[in-house]
Amino acid sequence: MVHGRMGLKGYPVWLVAIHKMAYIYMVFAGMIVLLSFIEAWHQIYNTLAVAQHRHIKGYVQLVKILVILVTILVVISVIFRKDISTIIAGLGAMAAVLILVFKDTLLGLVASIQLSADNMLRVGDWITIQKRDVDGLVIDITLNNVKIQNFDKTIINVPTYSLVNDSFQNWKGMEESGVRQIKRAIFIDMRSIRFLDNELRDKLFMIPSLKDYILSFEANRQVPESAGNENLFFNSSRLTNLGVFRFYAESYIRKHPYIDTNQPFIVRHRPPEGNGLPLQVYGFSMNNQMVPYENIQSEIFEHLLAIINEFGLKVFQQPTGDDMLAISRSK
Repeated sequence: MVHGRMGLKGYPVWLVAIHKMAYIYMVFAGMIVLLSFIEAWHQIYNTLAVAQHRHIKGYVQLVKILVILVTILVVISVIFRKDISTIIAGLGAMAAVLILVFKDTLLGLVASIQLSADNMLRVGDWITIQKRDVDGLVIDITLNNVKIQNFDKTIINVPTYSLVNDSFQNWKGMEESGVRQIKRAIFIDMRSIRFLDNELRDKLFMIPSLKDYILSFEANRQVPESAGNENLFFNSSRLTNLGVFRFYAESYIRKHPYIDTNQPFIVRHRPPEGNGLPLQVYGFSMNNQMVPYENIQSEIFEHLLAIINEFGLKVFQQPTGDDMLAISRSK
């Protein structure tokens, strides 16, 4: 009976083990409660309006890691009966190894702070990273990775620190502005560029806006015959078919109902290339959604390509198999 009343006191090894297990259990229970509290606080934060502009998931993950590390240190101190300060001092000697192990986490932490402080990236942003063939929406930002859903519905994870080291394009400004840039060129065969002759001039007169433009050009550029041939380049005959087409293209696009005329707009030449002379349209669509924007852009260039032959111009095109066959038959 005496032995029964002693309980575990007669087994000091078991008593110490049970004390340690109970202590460790309470420590882990406290860790779970603390992690749950942090996660609940994070979920509440995500419901606030500020969460749309300040993403803190990386910081939350860092706090959770610190809580877990402190828990591990406490458990080690309990098991080995060592003071926590002594354990931390021992870890200091292993700093190089720890930095190597947690390299990505440390780099991700610094990158997350930079991205958040400069407001460079948010969940829902459309970004493009040409180096990594990424073009899609940001669906999650963590301490180590940024998860992006490409437009083909594939998911790609990009290291957070790579967004700081490498350049990326964020389309958020375009989405917030409500407009989207049109910047595309038609390549003109330079051999088809010529001065207006009477036949082409009379043909273009059938378009009222072009008739007014040609007459205005001729009135402003006309010089007396006594000026001599040295000033021939000022004569009305110097008007080119490309110049008239450029005026027509600009007039047509300006009247388009979905082109924002309050934004910069121009139809201009770019430096000649091996594929001809680029005639570039630079403007802004009033609809920045992908499908309407592409339809607007396609509609404009389909019209310009269809009517360009009326100006005596040709679009540059690489020779095809049919071209080679026609050349061989003509020989």
